[in-house]
Amino acid sequence: MSYFHRWEDFPRKVNPKKGNSGEIVSTEKVLVKRGRVEPGVNFDGSLHRHQEDQFMVMTSGKLKMKIDKEEDWIENGGFSVIPGNVWHGLLEVGEEGAEYYEIMGPGRMDYLMGFVGVVGNEYK
Repeated sequence: MSYFHRWEDFPRKVNPKKGNSGEIVSTEKVLVKRGRVEPGVNFDGSLHRHQEDQFMVMTSGKLKMKIDKEEDWIENGGFSVIPGNVWHGLLEVGEEGAEYYEIMGPGRMDYLMGFVGVVGNEYK
């Protein structure tokens, strides 16, 4: 096992329903995703929740999120904290798109390419 990696060595997972894509690395204890949302993506406003705690750390552009009953834009240098089992979702993307890191704990094998099994999200 190597301890050093490059994002380019991992396949890009595309989620057309959510309008985002990215590379994902996960262990049993933590998941990290380098994600992208292209400009012009229209979100349906649906929310979901899962047992894992989640951080969204913006590295460029901006995203509008809803977490519980609160809505706000996350911009470059900002981040959101989503406790486990709290309803949340993306609402809008800025005109230049967005890039971010998503960190979840514990890790989730259902986010990995080729996963076959029950997905851990509940949708509203």
